[in-house]
Amino acid sequence: MSYKCYFGLTGQTIYKKNRKACRKPFKLKQTQAFVEYLEHEILKNKLSPNCCWE
Repeated sequence: MSYKCYFGLTGQTIYKKNRKACRKPFKLKQTQAFVEYLEHEILKNKLSPNCCWE
């Protein structure tokens, strides 16, 4: 006879692991140079964000 038991911490750990795998990856690190360019243009040169997209 097999007995199954639920462990809340184990269930939560598995949920978090699966949740990370089902979302799109965070891409900010891949676009760091572009973000720095935008920051420079907006803060230092006082340009609007719309100006940087064109």
